[in-house]
Amino acid sequence: MLRLNPKLLILVLACCVTAIGCNRNPATYPIKGKVQFPSGSAVRMGTIETKSRELGLNARGTIQNDGTFELTTFSEGDGAVAGLHDVVVVQMVMHGEEFSSKVSTFGMVDPKHNSYRTSGLSFEVKPEGPNEILLKVDPFRGKELSEKDHKH
Repeated sequence: MLRLNPKLLILVLACCVTAIGCNRNPATYPIKGKVQFPSGSAVRMGTIETKSRELGLNARGTIQNDGTFELTTFSEGDGAVAGLHDVVVVQMVMHGEEFSSKVSTFGMVDPKHNSYRTSGLSFEVKPEGPNEILLKVDPFRGKELSEKDHKH
């Protein structure tokens, strides 16, 4: 007859409980927002990335043509974890088949916003929501794309 050691059984159960608990993601809360220049015109392209100050987890979202975005941490549109988040805005411009910074800079965000160290952007995610974020960013070299420019 097989006899189990009670101490070994307790150790195995403790490991199972720990392993199950470690695989759970922290709660996330839906985040929707908009990125604008000081005049109120929308930033029309790029990516928002946030970093939780407490957990170090990142959330990302694509900036739509109207400046809106929705954040994702673990699964599409799930949002971000609660607490303070630092924010960066990243834009890449394709010129032909190469990445380039020598194309028009109208509508581009000041490069300071693409580094957590210099961005100056942050927001707080609250569990009770709703979490609607408005990010005001500086234009690159003061060249902001207006609604009039966008229509031409």
